[in-house]
Amino acid sequence: MTESESLIEFAPYVPAWPNVSSTSDREPLKSLGDAVICVVAAILSVVTAGGNLLVVISYRMDRHLQTVSNYFLLSLSLADFTIGVVSMPLYTAYLVLGYWPTLVRVFWGAHDYGVNEYQQRIDDHTALLRFV
Repeated sequence: MTESESLIEFAPYVPAWPNVSSTSDREPLKSLGDAVICVVAAILSVVTAGGNLLVVISYRMDRHLQTVSNYFLLSLSLADFTIGVVSMPLYTAYLVLGYWPTLVRVFWGAHDYGVNEYQQRIDDHTALLRFV
């Protein structure tokens, strides 16, 4: 079986990626709505990253906060910090541009799904420890 035949055979199982071309019919910040999305997302990203950074600083500075249950909250705060610094700006760029550049698409998938899975596990463990 040649390579092209194997690709054709598995083509129905490969998910379609909408808007993956490097060109787009839309121009960046073409409308007022795009500008509003950028401003709101930037504010939310800064608040998310800043608030979680304050949690990390508080944990490091105050010895009374350094407990096992707060360690889970610190871990969750670090995961939320990376969401605010990486995922939110990348997804905002996707919303405004209308397409995923190839390198960003690969990084987004690896980062966003990995961090979200990690956050879910930390939430589960924190909830379990509260009942114990």
